Amino acid sequence: MSAFSFRLTTTSFPVNTYLVLCIFSQIKISIMKRLLLFAMLLISAKLFAQTNEVVSITNVSLIDVEKQKIIPKATVQFANGRIQNIATGKKAVSSDKVIDGTGKYLLPGMTDAHIHFFQSGSLYTRPDAIDLKKFVPYEKEIEGGKTGMPSVMKWTLLNGITSVIDVGATYNLLSERKRYIDSSFAPTVYMTGPLLTTYEPAPFKGMGNDRPFSLVQNEEEARKMVQEQLAFKPDFIKIW
Repeated sequence: MSAFSFRLTTTSFPVNTYLVLCIFSQIKISIMKRLLLFAMLLISAKLFAQTNEVVSITNVSLIDVEKQKIIPKATVQFANGRIQNIATGKKAVSSDKVIDGTGKYLLPGMTDAHIHFFQSGSLYTRPDAIDLKKFVPYEKEIEGGKTGMPSVMKWTLLNGITSVIDVGATYNLLSERKRYIDSSFAPTVYMTGPLLTTYEPAPFKGMGNDRPFSLVQNEEEARKMVQEQLAFKPDFIKIW
């Protein structure tokens, strides 16, 4: 199964809902041909999603996640990055471009509601749990996370996840967020700053703006840390 995403805010679905077109191939073709076809579809989706032309996806199986049913032979029409109309049956619609969705499924993009960009998932990403800094310096792990962000953005979207929520980032990640996601090929990203906590694991102390935790031990410190975070424009604040 391959998937590519149209970053289209909708008028028919809730705000920040996106669509992912999942293609289930019935044809046995080589891996290289699949990759080539997939790349061509991605390029095409990027081009027409950014123009004012009216595009329709016809004969597609539309997955209605609110009513928990599949609407067969649907037509979804959009222009200028927004869905304009959803029709069913054989009703003709006027479009500049038509994409035949026969055998394909159209569904809202998924949201990963709990991620941490500062954690790579490797053995070295949480020295508070397993301290392996003598093998790989934690600073190297942090830098690898930053340089690998474009790849993370790409593969997140390719897997049908069009929104992510980082519930414990760092000031440096917040500062560089625009650079990471200022791309036509990235999911929508929501982030907190460092976690406000009454316990700060020792390996994360003294890390400056790369620290994922901010120690607060009284009301005054809590108010101070909240104000400090607001300067970095987080989407919300997490208490841990």
